[in-house]
Amino acid sequence: MEIVFAASEAVPFAKSGGLADVVGALPREILKLGHNVTVYLPLYAAVRRQLPAEPEYRVRSITIPFPHGNRFVGIVDGGERDGGKVLLRRLPGNV
Repeated sequence: MEIVFAASEAVPFAKSGGLADVVGALPREILKLGHNVTVYLPLYAAVRRQLPAEPEYRVRSITIPFPHGNRFVGIVDGGERDGGKVLLRRLPGNV
């Protein structure tokens, strides 16, 4: 089964509360059950500093329509952690 987590934080990338602990630990446990797991996180400046000099884009731009205009995001490869993929959402203004 393919399982996706989309969260605002996850250990070891970014932590401001308990959500980071859960999103950091739960995917590892699901991987042990034999499922494929991908975690999507914002590409905060603190997260960016943990990546190689120039991370690889998986997707340069995705258009997300909203009632009052579109938002554009890119997806950056954050590597693998414990066998699961980490992908980072690059929003306009993220460095």
